[in-house]
Amino acid sequence: LYRLDGRALARKTASQETFDSDASSSPIFSRVAQGETTGTLTYRAVTDGIERIYNFRKLPAYPLLVLIGMSNNDVFAGHEETRARLLREAIILSLLILALSLLSSWYVVARRRHSAAQRQAMLQLQSLTNRVPGVVCQYLLRPDGTSCFPFASEGIRDIYRLSPEQVAEDASKVFALTHPDDLAGVAAALKASARTLTPWVYEYRVRFEDGTQRWLSGKAMPQRLADGSVLWHGFIADVTEHKQSEESLRIAATAFESDEGMFITDAASVIVRVNQAFCRISGYAATDAIGKT
Repeated sequence: LYRLDGRALARKTASQETFDSDASSSPIFSRVAQGETTGTLTYRAVTDGIERIYNFRKLPAYPLLVLIGMSNNDVFAGHEETRARLLREAIILSLLILALSLLSSWYVVARRRHSAAQRQAMLQLQSLTNRVPGVVCQYLLRPDGTSCFPFASEGIRDIYRLSPEQVAEDASKVFALTHPDDLAGVAAALKASARTLTPWVYEYRVRFEDGTQRWLSGKAMPQRLADGSVLWHGFIADVTEHKQSEESLRIAATAFESDEGMFITDAASVIVRVNQAFCRISGYAATDAIGKT
């Protein structure tokens, strides 16, 4: 997590965590200075000499830049399809990456005392995640089957109508809100993710006491702990409007394939699409009609 002048607010690699450094000489900031707000590039890091593929994104409402890098060896180690999926997820989950340093540190903070500088850095990042739409969270599944959310940003109040304190020790209130038709699928997806340590990605519904239903999309990366627990670092967003748009398009497509002859034109009255009934009734093939007035 960087300021736009190249100063690092929080940087984590496999070997160290840094909360104050200067990366202004990085080619990423040259591209940001040219007006780019997101992009992907490859270069060899000055800090450890490892060549990585980087993706950066400037937050629209804050003077901050989120950066994630993965070494070329790791990126291309698997199948091409796996590589493409991971890259897509890296872009889609950029907000999740924003919180990885916080989430990893937060769990340790809950068990041991950190230095004053580390606590201050965590508070700054926590303040930022609380302003992100959706909920940035950690989900902990214990070996005995019980679970909780050790960390949840304030967005959980909008997503689940619960406070972070209500789920810090017990996640049952969250699962009580999950739609009965989707509860088994959510549990099965979490179980598979815990077994294989692969990303959990799932869309499901929640239903509130007033009858309101909302569609949610969850994405999280699992981590197995020393005691056998599995800790997910993730992000949950409300995708109800997106789902409603998909349903509207499906209904419109179904209606267009009715027995009534239908055609669609642009503003200049040029036909851009016809259905089968139009061809049958008019005697024109679709290829003859499309492009004509």
